[in-house]
Amino acid sequence: MFGKVKNYIQDQVTLAKLEVIENIGKAAASIAFIVIVAVFALFFFTFLSFAGAYYLAVCFDSVFYGFLAMSGIYLLLLILFFIFKESIRNSVVNIVIASTIGGKKNKNNGK
Repeated sequence: MFGKVKNYIQDQVTLAKLEVIENIGKAAASIAFIVIVAVFALFFFTFLSFAGAYYLAVCFDSVFYGFLAMSGIYLLLLILFFIFKESIRNSVVNIVIASTIGGKKNKNNGK
């Protein structure tokens, strides 16, 4: 009887370790995906910004004013982010919590 209990406890410890390793793997894959998407998004928005600046340069007949206007747009966005910082942070926290709880509910329903 004692041997069976000991084996059961060892199996539970092994299962817990494997679940932790699986969760770490999933987290690492998610982080890698987010980094890759962020890099491509950075390139996209960089080139989009240059295109916008050159378009504004044509509209203003001055490259300097085109890039200055694009900088002003980014300054305005930065100010808006600071104004709505708290609501943006709360939204992100709610999304993370919902995705975490949603993932656990789906995992539990599958078992």
